[in-house]
Amino acid sequence: MDLLHEREMMSFFHASAKRAMRRMWIISPYIGRERAVERLLAAPSRRPKLDIRIITDLTNDGFVDVATLRRLTKNSGVSSIKKLSGVHAKMYLFDEDAFVGSSNLTQLAFTSRYEVLIFVCGNEAESCRQYFRFLWKEACPCSDADLRKLQRNSHVSKKTEEPTATKCRFAQRWGLPEAQDDRRKLRRLPRDHSPITIRRFRFMARLAARLRSASPPQAISMPELARRLNRRHLFTRGGRPYSGKRGTYTMVKAAYQWVREEMGAQTASEIAYAFTKPDGTLAWDSGRE
Repeated sequence: MDLLHEREMMSFFHASAKRAMRRMWIISPYIGRERAVERLLAAPSRRPKLDIRIITDLTNDGFVDVATLRRLTKNSGVSSIKKLSGVHAKMYLFDEDAFVGSSNLTQLAFTSRYEVLIFVCGNEAESCRQYFRFLWKEACPCSDADLRKLQRNSHVSKKTEEPTATKCRFAQRWGLPEAQDDRRKLRRLPRDHSPITIRRFRFMARLAARLRSASPPQAISMPELARRLNRRHLFTRGGRPYSGKRGTYTMVKAAYQWVREEMGAQTASEIAYAFTKPDGTLAWDSGRE
């Protein structure tokens, strides 16, 4: 279980949504503007086999963008949307990943506010999937008439995605992820990247970001990295603790390659400089000591 916030939260959320090929289940009282949500979720409408389900509240004074709902469910139709009066939970399920926290599915929440999401994956996310199934049974089907009525009453605009935004202004603190214009960018991870492996890579990305943001920037050796991984029970695929030797070097190289593809070159560079060999040289470009 990991607590995500601010820009790190948006980056991990976007990376997980981008990888989703089977499931994208969403609970959010407020649904933001079409283009912003498409960028946050990495263009899910381009993945026709993706099971998209949305639970939202259509009685919340019109802060649900109908164009966004129609875009997200264009492959499955309005049957993929259900309404549940009084829902206040925010939960996002992408394949085996789950995010639970305070963030609505709006640009305002992910770029301008102080929000948090708790990330869990694999078996740890099963309770989230069970709760979604429970709410899906409790919720009522949404009809085209419901969407037309909502369209007439909608308050969503470029400046207003949530009710509090009508009373105070929030400065944007960072931009949204890049738009997914190239369908070839929507790649699945290699099969050998299990949920625990992805969790290990994400932990290393966060650790590297903290080390490189220190003043002065810091780096740690392979034995120290192994100690921190073992302390969080992020063991090898065989279930053995890391020793700080060859397996640790190989894992750093794999983490660098995955982070570069999924989070970008800047985050990958933090991993490259954060973990070193005993002689002080970079560890990421070597599979052994």
